[in-house]
Amino acid sequence: MKKVVKNKLLGEVKVHDETFMIDLDADKYYALNPTATYVWNLLCFPISIEDLKHKILHRYHVDEEFAKNALDKLLHEMIKRKMIVLCD
Repeated sequence: MKKVVKNKLLGEVKVHDETFMIDLDADKYYALNPTATYVWNLLCFPISIEDLKHKILHRYHVDEEFAKNALDKLLHEMIKRKMIVLCD
């Protein structure tokens, strides 16, 4: 089962319940809302996408299909922007 983990090359700063990151190589910064920050905090160690989904369902009490679609979209964007990496 594939797992995901943070790209530790990004600098990050937490402000209240949001996270701001900077990618010095790409000269870009990213701002994560509270829900994305929750997911980001879970990515300190490799975790399966299925486990991430279950944690979101437990914390936010949303429909499983909604959680899956939202998580897939977030992870796709994070992978595209090299904020996270896939691992085994």
